[in-house]
Amino acid sequence: MLLTCENGGWVNLTLMLLTRVYGIIQLFRDTLMKTLLRSTLAISIGLALVACGSDDEPAEDEVIVVAPVAQQPTEQVTQKQSGSLTIVVVDAATGLHPVDEGGVNIPVSYTLLQDVARLVNLKGEALTEADAKFENSDNAVSLALGAIAATELVKINVIAEADGYFPNNIVAQLSVEQSEPVVTIRLTPKALPDDIQVDVETSVQPLTDLATNVVFDSTTGVITADSPMTITVDVQQDGEASTGGAAITLPSGTALLAVNEAGESVPLTSAPEVAIGYYSNEALAEGETDATPAESAIDYFPGGLAVDLQGNDGATEGDFLTGGFVAIEITDDAGNKVKTFGKNDDGSDKSIEVKMQVDVNTNNACPMVFGTSDIEQGAVTAFAEDASKATDGAYFKQGVCEASAAARKIESGDIIPIWSYEETAGSWQFESYGVAVENADNAAILDVVVQVNHLSFWNLDYFLKGTQRCASQVRFALEDKNGNPNAVSATLLLEAQGGGARFLRKGYEWGGADSAIFYRPPAYPVTIQFLVDGENVLLGTQDDAVAGQPKVLQVAELCELEGETLVLDVEAPEVHDQTIKTSLVCDETGAAAGTIFPEPIATSTYVYLYKDTYQFYYTDNSGEALAENLETGADYTAYVYDFANNRYITSTVTATSADDTINLEIPTQCEVIEQPVTGGTGGTGAGGTGG
Repeated sequence: MLLTCENGGWVNLTLMLLTRVYGIIQLFRDTLMKTLLRSTLAISIGLALVACGSDDEPAEDEVIVVAPVAQQPTEQVTQKQSGSLTIVVVDAATGLHPVDEGGVNIPVSYTLLQDVARLVNLKGEALTEADAKFENSDNAVSLALGAIAATELVKINVIAEADGYFPNNIVAQLSVEQSEPVVTIRLTPKALPDDIQVDVETSVQPLTDLATNVVFDSTTGVITADSPMTITVDVQQDGEASTGGAAITLPSGTALLAVNEAGESVPLTSAPEVAIGYYSNEALAEGETDATPAESAIDYFPGGLAVDLQGNDGATEGDFLTGGFVAIEITDDAGNKVKTFGKNDDGSDKSIEVKMQVDVNTNNACPMVFGTSDIEQGAVTAFAEDASKATDGAYFKQGVCEASAAARKIESGDIIPIWSYEETAGSWQFESYGVAVENADNAAILDVVVQVNHLSFWNLDYFLKGTQRCASQVRFALEDKNGNPNAVSATLLLEAQGGGARFLRKGYEWGGADSAIFYRPPAYPVTIQFLVDGENVLLGTQDDAVAGQPKVLQVAELCELEGETLVLDVEAPEVHDQTIKTSLVCDETGAAAGTIFPEPIATSTYVYLYKDTYQFYYTDNSGEALAENLETGADYTAYVYDFANNRYITSTVTATSADDTINLEIPTQCEVIEQPVTGGTGGTGAGGTGG
């Protein structure tokens, strides 16, 4: 800063002293020191002006220049929208975001379908068609929801894909009551680690290794060999007999055709690799329970088990009870995936054989018997959908169980519907019916063999209509063993009695630690557990809880727990609620010395904290959200969303006390103006704007 006037000696002395003070203050950069610095600079200017006070007009070349002033970024502030959707993608084997060999997060490709027009950005602007497809490598992705009516239910179908993984999706539901849901999508590696603890088996092999004299013609996509090409996977536990598996067989002469962007069938460009993954339904024998199944193959079921089916007569909402499923991909070096297999001479579609095996302990929720002789696809379909041929009232329509007798274990001769998963749409489609028959070599499994004319996930499933649900949602409270509202994050595990269905809800998915809400409760008897560090800690209801004796709670329907209080065998650490505040601050990087910066300005954005588990927040228009049940004195990794640069900024924060505020700042570019006060040679200039 330069001031010139007649009594310059006094001014020079003043400035010398102030410069020394300024230099000391420059050593400190926290908010208090910034405030002191601004005050000191103002005082210096004031003193200097007093020292220069004179009735004389300044000379034309005498200029007073104050410090550059950064303008508050008011136009960049965002307002809280009606709701938000947060998506967490994890590796099915590790429970963490997919990473490369160096431990760096790999990008995940997201596709949004269904009610996408209801989504907006943080400025409230509708997303464009291009916004519905994006790539991101953050641990979590958040989206905002525009206005929503009191009785409305918005559904967002989210498809996630990553290199080296089978795709998966989930349909998230948003409403006034459930306006900020968090969902998890699990991606299964095409090559699983050897120590995986769930009943999933995968195999990846070059197709040329599956037979002798294999020749691939890249001009037609046709592959030939001396014999059919078969790849098999099966689940074995500790060397015991298989409890399920799958095999695919391609006849010699099969064409391997992908679909291009124009929707045309085109041959693969190189000899392909085939990946197959079998997911067991982990059926349980009568009366059997497992108190600590922290992970399961069913957790990776594409789209989840509560689904909306699109049939010829409209959408049907309900639940799958699965007999197991298989994922199949045949891919060339360029990443093109086989969709179909060409045409026969008569113009019909060529097909390949898929054999799926099902555990004999599998629950048959719609037990209709066809028998084991003369199994021909057309005859089975006609029989399955003929109400006059119902077995004890059980029959089907487009794969859906229309009327059902009491469930029992599957038997040879039973009909089981077969479904395919369309990964580009993130939805299941009914394909055909299969018949379970005895396996000649293993009495523990039944075989279901079908011919398929396209590739996808294939699934053996009984589908029960949602109209059989006891309610649209169930609520219950949670308390710890000392009778206090629970403050420990736990995982809710709901399973069909006997296996075949499972719902795993992380603590961050079902809301606050002291209560739980379960939407779309299944229409069959279930078991319930709450897991902490993989161990069941559920003691029961308030009426039957016994300290130190966790148990698997069994109910005929989940609605029995409406309004109940469940007791967990946990004792919370010292916790408190603490305010989080998010603000925009001017980025000081590269700023001229002495620049005056404005105070932070509040903005609404997404935040999450991590310590063993996630806690997600969407701050309001004052930039605030209340973080509940923070462990007093614990360090958390904080992630605040920088909406201008589409990234999360991380920092470490400490949960100190309810009296303190966790301040999370988002640096942004601010306009900087130099302001001449008097004189004839001054000028103005502006810095960059952004954000």
